[in-house]
Amino acid sequence: MKQPEAKENPAGRAESTRASDVPEAAPGRKRTRIMIAAGVIALVLAVLGAGYYKEYVAPLRRVVLTVDAQDVRMDYFLKRTKLAGGDSMAQLQSMANELVTKFGAPRYGISVTADDVEKELRGRASSGDKPASDDEFKEWYRQQLNEMGLADRAYRDIVRTSIMTDRMRTYLQERVPTSGEQLHVFGILAPDADMAAQAKKLLDAGRDFAEVAAGFSTDPSAERGGELGWVPRGVLDDETEKIVFGLPVGGVSETVPQQDGVHIYKVTEKAADRKIDDAPLQALKNKALTKWLAEETKQHTVRYYYDSDTYAWINAKLAKGKPETTTPTPGG
Repeated sequence: MKQPEAKENPAGRAESTRASDVPEAAPGRKRTRIMIAAGVIALVLAVLGAGYYKEYVAPLRRVVLTVDAQDVRMDYFLKRTKLAGGDSMAQLQSMANELVTKFGAPRYGISVTADDVEKELRGRASSGDKPASDDEFKEWYRQQLNEMGLADRAYRDIVRTSIMTDRMRTYLQERVPTSGEQLHVFGILAPDADMAAQAKKLLDAGRDFAEVAAGFSTDPSAERGGELGWVPRGVLDDETEKIVFGLPVGGVSETVPQQDGVHIYKVTEKAADRKIDDAPLQALKNKALTKWLAEETKQHTVRYYYDSDTYAWINAKLAKGKPETTTPTPGG
């Protein structure tokens, strides 16, 4: 084999150009460089991951509502709000009512089984009087879950609570008294405070109530002299009820500002126990669940984690059209 050429250096010594004579980096030094590079990459990925988690994941895991020990996380709340039409404040209250009903109704012997939920779902899947076949139901149910973006357990929980709420409403309505204390009430609804003050001045001067109602009231009852009919307790809002039921027979109230205008009331008769007419009875039935929820809520620990920043963040997410979800379940 031919030997590599030798070159003379300035000192006259021969220098070899063999590859084996070229210095190599120590193996340990290479490993160190690799480890440093890997560490830098890992650090960059960690920073990026932390930013992504903080921006997109952590907010969705926040709790927005707690009823007793049941939490409602942001991801599930966003999904429900979108399904309900986008009113986050109304949906928050609705979900609080759902949980209060879920925890409170069993004390009245009201429960919902898995079979009840299945029957309700199959009823929704059916067309008219024709029950859906198993295949039709499976396809319908699959589409429902896809369209709503909910897991099976979450959707069935919504249906279960809906059935329980209906049963609680029926239970309460069946127990609304059909007779009780009532007042025969007349009223004037003025469009503003000035008109109401003019009407009240005429009444105080002795002008006939029916005449003043015909001239000032914007309520349809003006055609009947302002007659509102027999009114039982529970139909009017609390403040108005306190005013009206505090009047003596023949008494006229002061002006009562409300959202639809300014009212003036007159009581012409009182009855300690009178059969309630159909219209006010239906009004009492319609308010039965709301009244029960107001009282039942006091028996539970309800906490809202909701402020102006949360409201703005939710609206921004809803405006995008598709809120992200991590785990679409009620409890998180």
